[in-house]
Amino acid sequence: MDTVLIIGAGPGIGLSTARTFQNAGYSIAIASRTRHEKADPSFRHFVFDAAKPDTVKALFEEVTASLGPPKAVVYNAAQRFATEPEDPFALDLDKVQETMAVNAMSTYAAAREAVKGFQKTGSGSTFIMTGNKLNTSAITGVLCFGMGKSAAAHMIQNASVSYKSKGYKFYYVDQRQPDGGPTIPVDGAAHAKLYLDLVNDPEQRQWDYTFVDGQGYMKFST
Repeated sequence: MDTVLIIGAGPGIGLSTARTFQNAGYSIAIASRTRHEKADPSFRHFVFDAAKPDTVKALFEEVTASLGPPKAVVYNAAQRFATEPEDPFALDLDKVQETMAVNAMSTYAAAREAVKGFQKTGSGSTFIMTGNKLNTSAITGVLCFGMGKSAAAHMIQNASVSYKSKGYKFYYVDQRQPDGGPTIPVDGAAHAKLYLDLVNDPEQRQWDYTFVDGQGYMKFST
């Protein structure tokens, strides 16, 4: 039985993805600081704080020892500190560092550890990051959030090229409205359905997977 590791398991995308993959026959590992009350008791929960990138390796070692190396990894953790729109540099450095740790550094560490496991799970193994449009758009008030997402998006793009010959797939998934605007709040069920579809497809699709619920992938101008 293949294993999916979901990092960031809140009641929206995280737990929706866990339930969808469980119904598809996967063993479920969820990682978060606390176990959400809506989490199925059968999901294996691993305590993890995405603000501490140096603990990512231990998380993967624990998951692998318990359930085997993950065939699919979904990075759904995020950190966002807002500022006044006219003052983008208002955040103190400790807040900037925490934002980058969760949105970029731990994403890098998770992808790094995932690839180690992919060497065992083989072609078709998949790493997915829950993204948004901040890697292509300047939205005032969330500068540092966008910095982290942009860094992670570049990593995903690079990895999708670098590991193509081995059949490892990498995605930065961004849900949009039909007019290209962001979907707020995001739809957990729509993400979960798409994530399973991406994992089941043996071929790498567009790495920056912008999608509209009910319509699938759509390309939007920057």
